[in-house]
Amino acid sequence: MPRSRERCGVRSPIHGVHEMTTPLLMAHGSDDGVVEFFQATEFYNFARRAEKQMVLLVYEGEDHGFLEEANQRDYHRRIVEWFGHYLKGEEAPKWIVEGVRLEDHERERARVAGDEGGGSGG
Repeated sequence: MPRSRERCGVRSPIHGVHEMTTPLLMAHGSDDGVVEFFQATEFYNFARRAEKQMVLLVYEGEDHGFLEEANQRDYHRRIVEWFGHYLKGEEAPKWIVEGVRLEDHERERARVAGDEGGGSGG
């Protein structure tokens, strides 16, 4: 009788990605000392290939927790926009629907930082 994945010690969420029904927002620091960066990108790629709604935010130079205030604010604003869309039915910001191209990162970061008063931006 084959051993289950659980008993073999294989507990990667990748094994259940096809069963995922909830949109997932995941953030990762590029210098994370706890979770390898390749694991985040591997999960992201599996989820997207399975046509699951998922966004991976990558914060350059951050570890497992975000220390830079600008990154903390950016992540907070994106969480608010994410739940605004998926829980409150607000229009999805462009970054959820289309992503953000590498050359547009600084402009998007400035947009989020400038949106201190609330609202979902776009």
